Formats: sequence, structure tokens, C-alpha cells
Amino acid sequence: SVAAPRLPTLGSLASYKVTAVSRVDDALWRADVQARVLRTKPLGPDRSNLPAIVVAPFTTRDTSYQMGQVKIDAAETRRRLQSDLVDAFAQSGRFRVLDRANLAARDDELAILMHGSSDPRELVKLGQAKGADLLLVGTIEDLDIGDDQRSYYGAKVRGYQPHVRVRYRLVDVASGEILDADLFDWQQSQASVRALARQQNIDDWNHPERLADVVYPRIARAIAGTATDVLYPVQVLKAAGDTVYLSQGQGRLENGQTLQVYRPGDTLKDPDTGLPIHLESEALATLQVTDVRADYGVAHVTQGNAALKAGDRVRPPRAQDGPAEAPAGHPMTPGSSEAPLHWDGN
Repeated sequence: SVAAPRLPTLGSLASYKVTAVSRVDDALWRADVQARVLRTKPLGPDRSNLPAIVVAPFTTRDTSYQMGQVKIDAAETRRRLQSDLVDAFAQSGRFRVLDRANLAARDDELAILMHGSSDPRELVKLGQAKGADLLLVGTIEDLDIGDDQRSYYGAKVRGYQPHVRVRYRLVDVASGEILDADLFDWQQSQASVRALARQQNIDDWNHPERLADVVYPRIARAIAGTATDVLYPVQVLKAAGDTVYLSQGQGRLENGQTLQVYRPGDTLKDPDTGLPIHLESEALATLQVTDVRADYGVAHVTQGNAALKAGDRVRPPRAQDGPAEAPAGHPMTPGSSEAPLHWDGN
């Protein structure tokens, strides 16, 4: 039978109209159809102009990781880090974050991860199948919080020394080009991690999930922040005396974070590649974040007296090597040594 000229339908089509029908063979007909397709209307601001990003589960080198006194399965580590990365990118307000769990290419992704493939062509196809503009992939090389007991002046000491190393890449799906590649090496002292534990009233090593609730989001914000800076660096919105308003908030900044301000300078051309080189000033000021809102942050100037203005760039200070630290809770003092002091009779 031949379809009626106009029929109602459900789903993404408001209606369709058959404009022509022809017989191809005994079992096949061909129909030309003119359809009216529905377009969804966003509940909030239109975000269609933002790039879409997919956070793939990171691969792992070990089968488990140490969190306090408990071993955490590598699969759980991957899940937690991916979940917090998705939250960080979504909270930044700079991306449309596609949920991997609801995308059709999930099986292909798992096959790639099971075989440990890092072929850029496979990763690009994975992102294309998901309709993404950007794909974040990486490898967890180490993610341990806590080391074995050590003897210190005859006492058994268990530290919170963190060992966190994560390699990641931000891939442009359309071209397969790697926009950013970096190693996240979390350089934190035992004392700072113990301070985090005290702030959360974490005094029982048998409940590592509470420490993970603090550690994983910090790692995710740092990685997502560095990747976001490739396209959207944090900028000064407004400066009012010692109070500075910043262009990003949740997912990028956290209370107490230290930042430095730089002013963009001239743009030169690389004589070899022809690509632009953007010069910038020395650090104009040091800031401390005091309030983090959904879409902006507030900071106060702690060092520097330069007049800041809208458009100045903001980023964390570069890591610097410091002196080796004693085990947490046992600060070194003048005269400290591995062996007790021996006094002579004089």
C-alpha cells in the first residue's frame, strides 16, 4: 500500500509528508519524504556555541593504589577521577560535557582501554563517534596517599606522603591534533595532607574514602584547569582596591588557592613556524582566592602594588623545589641527626 500524503508522528519529527513513491523491485519501494524536525529549546542560556568535551576513563599501570591503610582497586580509582573531572569541566561553564555513560560508543571505548591502545587515530574515532569537539585521555602512573611505616628515633611513623602522577592529553577530535599534553605531578608535603585530614576530621586510616573525597576533586580541578587554560585562561574581570574579581569559579578555583597575575604584551611571529608568540609581563601581583561562586571567583592581593585591570591573565605560580621535609609531626630541629648525640667529658 502507499502511505497517505501526510501523517503525524512522534519523537523528533513534528510531521512528515511523502512527496513521491516509486517501486525499486518486487520487495522494495522507495519514498521521498519531506519532514519537519523538532529542535530542542534549552532550559537555560544557549550553550550550543561551547565546545563539547568527553572525558575518557584514564588507563592505569597498577591494579590497586594505597589510600591510608586500605588498597583501592584501580577500577575505582579510574571511576572516581573521571567523575570528578566531569564535574570540574561542567562547573567551569566553558564546555558542554558529554556523559560517556549515555553515548553509543561505550563498547568501542572499553575495547580500546582493555588493549591499552593509545593510537591517536583510535582516540579520534572514539571522539567523533560521540559527537565531541575535544577528548581528554590520560594514564594514572601513580596515585597513592600514604606510605609504609618507618622508624624515626625509635618510633613507628606512618605518613601521608602523596605519590600522584597523571599524564594526560587534550585532543582536537576534528584534526586529531594534541592541543595540550602534560604530566600532573602533585607535589604536596605530608604536613599539608595531614592538615587536609584534620580539616575533615579524618583521624582513622581505615576510612580512606573520606580522604579521597578531598584529594580526587583537587587533582581533577588542577588537571581540568590546566586543560581549560588552553582555550579559556582565567582573567581579571574587575579590580577594586585589593579585591579582584576573576572570570572563572567552581571547577577551576578553590578557597585559599594562590595565584599570580600577568599582563599580555606584544605578539610576535615565530620565524620558523609563522605561528604567533604572545609575550607577557613578569608577575604583577600575588592573589589568594577568598570566595568561589558558580561562574566567578573573588581574590585578594597579598603581594604586589601594581594596578590590575580587566584582561590581565591569572594562573597558579610555577612549582619550585624546596628543602626536604621531615616526616609529618616530627619537624627537624637544630642538631637533629640520625643517631643520638654523644657528649664528651669536657
